[in-house]
Amino acid sequence: MNETDLDAVFNFNIGSMETLNDKKLFREIKKMDSKLSEINLPTLFFGSHDMPRHYSRFSNLGNEEKIARLTSTFLLTAKGIPFLYFGEEIGMQDFIAKNIEEIKDVQGSTAYHIAKESGYNDKEALKRANKQNRDKSRTPMQWKNEKYFGFSKNEPWINCGDTSNDSIADLQIRDDRSLWHHYQYLIQLRKNELTLQVGNYQMLNSENSIISYERKFEQSSFMIILNFADDDAEYNTRDLVEKEIEHVYSSQRFEMEEGSVLNSFRLLPYEAIVIKMNKGGPLA
Repeated sequence: MNETDLDAVFNFNIGSMETLNDKKLFREIKKMDSKLSEINLPTLFFGSHDMPRHYSRFSNLGNEEKIARLTSTFLLTAKGIPFLYFGEEIGMQDFIAKNIEEIKDVQGSTAYHIAKESGYNDKEALKRANKQNRDKSRTPMQWKNEKYFGFSKNEPWINCGDTSNDSIADLQIRDDRSLWHHYQYLIQLRKNELTLQVGNYQMLNSENSIISYERKFEQSSFMIILNFADDDAEYNTRDLVEKEIEHVYSSQRFEMEEGSVLNSFRLLPYEAIVIKMNKGGPLA
């Protein structure tokens, strides 16, 4: 390969995380940044067809959407090539089979039959099958709140799962405050801002439950602050006060005043803050 070729390794160091662990995530970010040169970028993802959906995998006492907003902010603002698995932009959850007939994946069905041969009853065998079943992230896209989620007029090859949830594209597109619109905002922001595509880290830090980083390109820079705790967290922004703040975006506070920066941010549980700065050097 030479510098004009396109090449990327689908690295599972982040993608295979079974639980959301900010300390492990930060170590991997640091490692990737130190191992790769400026022209080489890491791959960033949390979902694929071979693993449980991270909306379910990272779930914590009803905070699923907050965590989804947090992790998507990281994926679309950190240094690297983001990969989004279909359905995560509307918060699709794991499909859990109610019987062995609903499982199409050979890995899941094999786990079921091994469990039965080992003497487990149907309930326990199905539990083990669901744990291994890769169908949980392979159900069709949930387009509409109707039979088969609007994916097809005929029964698909694989179970569609529970149609009583609100992870429906059609519903979220019409809701300005939905997870889908959050993804749309971040994707458009990344598309419009070269700094979020090619900018290098000027600062990369982890303290308590907060990961923060600044990315800079030419005279523009972005500061991202991520709270991975289920409690409020204080982040000192004294180094930002004298900088030219253009825009502030919160993953949760929809009415947040643009450009408002105080001496500190009181971050909400699992909140992500994006700050755009111009004409600013590296943070102290």
